Amino acid sequence: MTVMLITGASKGIGRAFAEHFKDKYEIVTVARTGDVIEKGDVTDIRFRQHLVEKYTPTVFVNNAGIKTHTFMSTFETNVMAAGDLLSKFYRKMPKGDIINISSFSANAKGWDSISDFKIWYNASKRVITEMSDYLSVAKHKPVRVTAIEPNHVNTSFNKGTIHKIDYNEYGLDIFSPMPPSYVAEVADWILKQPPYVVISNIKIDNFYRKNTQPQ
Repeated sequence: MTVMLITGASKGIGRAFAEHFKDKYEIVTVARTGDVIEKGDVTDIRFRQHLVEKYTPTVFVNNAGIKTHTFMSTFETNVMAAGDLLSKFYRKMPKGDIINISSFSANAKGWDSISDFKIWYNASKRVITEMSDYLSVAKHKPVRVTAIEPNHVNTSFNKGTIHKIDYNEYGLDIFSPMPPSYVAEVADWILKQPPYVVISNIKIDNFYRKNTQPQ
């Protein structure tokens, strides 16, 4: 069975990937905490090197990310660690797919009174999206690189609240953060594309009317 390596796999989107693909791949879960196969911090260069030396995944899901009030910690995880793993697995993998979990925020141009930490986060995700685009265009080898850019996802990311939602009853006129499983479903569709097709990036927005936007 082919291997899928997922960073940030103990919860949220990463955990949804592990669950969705468990019957299709040998799953290697990576996170700082939780019940995972490889426990460690991706900001530790020695841990990253361990992952690269030990595994040659068919699919690498570059998901670990944070949103903090500190520029250095945000970029250390979202750019330096994620970018380093992206470049090293791209060089090592003979073929396959790399899925970078970016953010819809990567496309944001800012707004009045935007907070500093949102600037750091948006910019960090923009870097990963751009790296995906560059590698997709370069086509150095048969490794397809895609950035998935979801908007609001129903996870506890950045100490948020997980909403109890019946997605079968929600209409298009009510704000509804997408379940993390949907991001995995989008990735599944991407991976099923024929080898001559590259989805360099895909944006996933939430549908809601202006008068029902979350405050």
